[in-house]
Amino acid sequence: MLDRRFVADNIDLITENCCLRGASVDVARFAELDILRRQLQLDIDRLNQEAGRVSKSIGKVDPGERESLKAEGRRLREESSVLQSRQGG
Repeated sequence: MLDRRFVADNIDLITENCCLRGASVDVARFAELDILRRQLQLDIDRLNQEAGRVSKSIGKVDPGERESLKAEGRRLREESSVLQSRQGG
């Protein structure tokens, strides 16, 4: 099995090799999906960072502001969970 990163970095080589072997592979679609997967992971990481930042700030704010920060943290985690389910993990 080929490494996903190797395939993404060597699209032309993989396409040529598949042609020589008579294999039908949509390498362009693979590359497209890999780009989408990486963007999704960046979005998940960003949301998790924001949720962590919000969680850390909850103890430092006035009690009146805590509930809104807790709600914001929940929203960020839910959004992250939705993206993770779209990613398949």
